[in-house]
Amino acid sequence: SGLRPSRGAYLTVAGLFAAALVGAVIFFIDLGITKMRPQFLAFYSSAAFVFVSFGISMGTIWAHLVNYRNPRAQSYVVRIVVLVPLYSVQSWLSLRFHDLGFFFGGLRDAYEAYVIL
Repeated sequence: SGLRPSRGAYLTVAGLFAAALVGAVIFFIDLGITKMRPQFLAFYSSAAFVFVSFGISMGTIWAHLVNYRNPRAQSYVVRIVVLVPLYSVQSWLSLRFHDLGFFFGGLRDAYEAYVIL
């Protein structure tokens, strides 16, 4: 009785868990070998959150597109959900490339204006 998650949902969760585990192992190996500076430590640790938010958002977008029953509402929902990976990637790149942060923020703001329309 009730809805059960699809096989794809289980595979997505398993893939995200495996990616996070592999990323954590690579992160700690790199940390031990290179004795990273704090700014690179922040960059690499934030990358894990970018990948997780990207995967969750893409799964949500995929679910909406596969079950496209109410196009008028779901088109707005998909536009809003795309903001999550866009914001996370923009913040992540701005953390690494300080000089280009203004450019990345402008792209993000332009898409946000499109979503609001």
